[in-house]
Amino acid sequence: MSKLLRAAIAAKNDGYTHMYSIVKSVFATVYCHVVPIDAIIEAKQWLPASRHGFGKWHGRVGVTSKNLPTMSINKSVAIKKYIK
Repeated sequence: MSKLLRAAIAAKNDGYTHMYSIVKSVFATVYCHVVPIDAIIEAKQWLPASRHGFGKWHGRVGVTSKNLPTMSINKSVAIKKYIK
């Protein structure tokens, strides 16, 4: 079992519903990729963000850190917290 999967199961047991990773920072705005913990456990891996295209721009769209679900935990923090 991977470290991520073990951390996701432990985080779910602590009441978390989502995991996120920071995608990028633009000035004072931080963009995150959010994945439901149930989806990580079901897929047994981290699910990548879907790619979008707007005109000439093609990339991944994230959620701002201000709009994260209330019971979410950073992926790297979860691994450090639950995997010893």
